Amino acid sequence: RDKSVLELMTRKNTNVSQEKREAELNEIHQVVGYCLNSVECRRTHVLRHFDEVFDPRACRGTCDNCKDQRPVEERDLTDEAKQVLQLFDQISQRRNANVSLLQLAQAMRGAKNKV
Repeated sequence: RDKSVLELMTRKNTNVSQEKREAELNEIHQVVGYCLNSVECRRTHVLRHFDEVFDPRACRGTCDNCKDQRPVEERDLTDEAKQVLQLFDQISQRRNANVSLLQLAQAMRGAKNKV
C-alpha cells in the first residue's frame, strides 16, 4: 500500500520534470526490490546502490539472506508469463476495458467469475 501511495504522489507531482519523476519512481522500485529480494546478499545490494562492489562471500552469513541456508530453486517461467499475457490480451479485448490483477489471477486459477 505504501508503494502505491508513493507512486501516486510521485506521478501527480507537477513541480518536477518528467525525468525527475521517472528517477523517483525508479528509486521506489529499487527499494521494493530490496525488500522482496530473499536471495541476494543485502550488503551487496546496498553497496551496489552506492556504486561499490562487494563480494557476498565476505558477508559470511551476517545478513538475513546469507544466513538462510535453504537452496535457491531457479525455474524458467517464460511459458507461464506468456500464458498470463495472452490471457490478459484476451480478457481486455473481450471486455474492451482494463483488467485488474485480481481478475487476471482469478482467471488464471480457473475461477468461474465472469471476467
